[in-house]
Amino acid sequence: MKFLRLAFAVAVVSSLTGATSSVDSSPFYAGLDTPESFNKQAELHLAKARQALDRLLAVKGRRTAENTLRPYDDIFLEVEDVIGSGRVIANLHPD
Repeated sequence: MKFLRLAFAVAVVSSLTGATSSVDSSPFYAGLDTPESFNKQAELHLAKARQALDRLLAVKGRRTAENTLRPYDDIFLEVEDVIGSGRVIANLHPD
């Protein structure tokens, strides 16, 4: 029985490490060397937010955490990425 528990624990941990290896660890400002590149990144985030809004509005029937709160959270996170990046650049850029 202990072997099964150990095997299960190893399987869970190995699946988690595989998931975290695909996380982008580069800083948010990587590749943002012009206003155009910042605008392009902002538009990508806003497009993802619009897609999440479309998913949220397309729900028919009963609302659940998965079909309502998950898209809402996705919208919030994408918009916050744009706002946060803008604030950091506005406050720290030498110009």
